[in-house]
Amino acid sequence: VHCTRAMMRAKRLILTLILLAGTLTVRANDTALLIELDRRSEALVAAVNASATTVVGSFNGPGSFYWMPTTGVVFIGGQRAAGVSRDGRTIVGDARDARGFRQAGIWLRATEWRLLGGLPGSLPCDGDISSGYDVSDDGRVVVGFAYTGTPAAPCSQARAFRWDESTGMTDLGTLVPGQSSAPRGVSGDGRVVVGYQEAVGLGLARVGARWVDGRGELMPG
Repeated sequence: VHCTRAMMRAKRLILTLILLAGTLTVRANDTALLIELDRRSEALVAAVNASATTVVGSFNGPGSFYWMPTTGVVFIGGQRAAGVSRDGRTIVGDARDARGFRQAGIWLRATEWRLLGGLPGSLPCDGDISSGYDVSDDGRVVVGFAYTGTPAAPCSQARAFRWDESTGMTDLGTLVPGQSSAPRGVSGDGRVVVGYQEAVGLGLARVGARWVDGRGELMPG
């Protein structure tokens, strides 16, 4: 998990979005339109809503944004925007709390974020408690991971989580004892979470994993 985050920070590129000119039917004679959202700032595009009218991502450095054709690039604070709901209204990612710790969060307005905290007993790993990665179509289910290491090794393990208003942050657990799990996406209805499970092997061997209604299974091959 920690290695993946470092690689993401290193992958910075000029922010672009490719939209098909035909919005209803794709035809052989349709042409592609390249829209540069902001030439001046390096940024990483993370997600786009169903109608391609809202794009979210992060700048090269602290701070997230959304882009709409009617507004252009709008700075929304936080640390990183990673997912957006189908209608474009709910943006998830992470932001720092009053102590400077990074937590999974939901953007509220302006530069304000609702922080989701961590799992019971979570310890910060290099200032990180949890991180959000995706959101369901209706914006009610957020998935991400939270660190669950020990005081002697706070960055040693992380767990995939599922969050909603009624249950709060739920630990999806690990499918390999003593190893970390992490999500990368959630289905539109919020029932299926997909990601990976670290396995026992050379280095950080990873196996695809999914959790259906909270029950996990490996996806070998």
